[in-house]
Amino acid sequence: MSYRTVLVLIGICVFIAVISLVRKARLQEKHAIWWIFIALAVLVCSFFPSIIDCIGRYLGIHYPPIFLLVIAACLILIKLLSLNISISDNEVKIKELAQRLAIMEKKLTDIKKDEDTSLK
Repeated sequence: MSYRTVLVLIGICVFIAVISLVRKARLQEKHAIWWIFIALAVLVCSFFPSIIDCIGRYLGIHYPPIFLLVIAACLILIKLLSLNISISDNEVKIKELAQRLAIMEKKLTDIKKDEDTSLK
């Protein structure tokens, strides 16, 4: 089996997996777009491998397939950064929600105490 066939299979499998996860509501659309982009890029590279060679030579990379590894490493770093940003935003939101909940629970407790004292 050639590497092009393997790349086509990888691209198709990623695409099918992403669509399946979105349909099952296990993956949000904003993240699915990223993975669909990756799957399409893999498919394009598998159908037109000369693109990587041309870009690699243009950038002065002596062994163009290394260009794929550099691109992959950069994409992984970008994805990690975006996930860390998302996690940080969620942590702030969770903290704010916990504080609001604590305030509401305190108000509810105060209302119950006022009702209990007024009934006596």
